[in-house]
Amino acid sequence: MLTRQTFLGYAQMDIIAGPVKLRFGKYNYRPLNEKEGDKLYDSMIEHGVQRFKVDNAIPIIVPESYIKVEDLTDDEHANEDLPDIQWTDEAKKAGYVIAPGGRHRHFAVSKLRLGMSVQYNKAVASFEKTLDRYEKDHPQVKAAQQKLDNAEREMEESSLWMVKIYNEGENNFIYYSYTHIGRCSRGRSER
Repeated sequence: MLTRQTFLGYAQMDIIAGPVKLRFGKYNYRPLNEKEGDKLYDSMIEHGVQRFKVDNAIPIIVPESYIKVEDLTDDEHANEDLPDIQWTDEAKKAGYVIAPGGRHRHFAVSKLRLGMSVQYNKAVASFEKTLDRYEKDHPQVKAAQQKLDNAEREMEESSLWMVKIYNEGENNFIYYSYTHIGRCSRGRSER
C-alpha cells in the first residue's frame, strides 16, 4: 500500500502493448515465479479476468508530468468506465513507469494476450479464406468479418488493466509488500 498523500487516481492502462511499459523490481524485489504466474493465468481462464477490481489494480509510480492527472478518476468502482491513462510525450519518451507490484498479474496477462493473438490470427486466416470464396457483401463474409472484429477487440482488451497511480514526486511514501516493508525516499528503497 502506498500512502494516501501520493495517490493521484485510477485509470486503465494497456499493460502489455501500450506505449509505456511496466518496470518491476525497484521497490519490490520479489522475483517472478512462473509457477505462480501460471496459476494466476489458469484462474483467469477458469474464473474470468477481473481486470477492473480494485484489489487487483496494479500500482504504478510516476512523475506527475508523465500523465494528464485531470483525466484520472478517484472512483475505484468505475469498472469498464475507467478512463484510459493519457501519457504525455515525456512518458512515451521514457518508455516505462515503475510498478512496485503486479509482476505475476503482468505475466498472466501476457500469456493470456498471446493466446488471444493466436485466436486473432486464426480469425484472419478464416476471413481471408471466406473472402476468396464469396463476394464482399455475402452473409458468410459479413459473419467472418464480425468474428474477426470480435477477436481483434478481445485481443486488444485482454491487456487493459486497472492501475492505481501514485506521484513519484512526493518525497516520502511507504510501500508495503508481501516480502518487505520499505520506506522509499526520492527513488531509493530502504529496508
